[in-house]
Amino acid sequence: MSESDLDGYMRERLANYKIPKHWSVETLLPRLPNSKIDKQALRKRLEGFNAVQ
Repeated sequence: MSESDLDGYMRERLANYKIPKHWSVETLLPRLPNSKIDKQALRKRLEGFNAVQ
């Protein structure tokens, strides 16, 4: 699924205020040793993304 496909899908099904202004497609999410998503590492990655824009 491409980013434009995802954007179109959301616009067809969600109200405009529910569609994120900024989003990122991640192929691999950081994981903890217990296989849960490492939310702290993900937040740090996204902070860097927001700083670039």
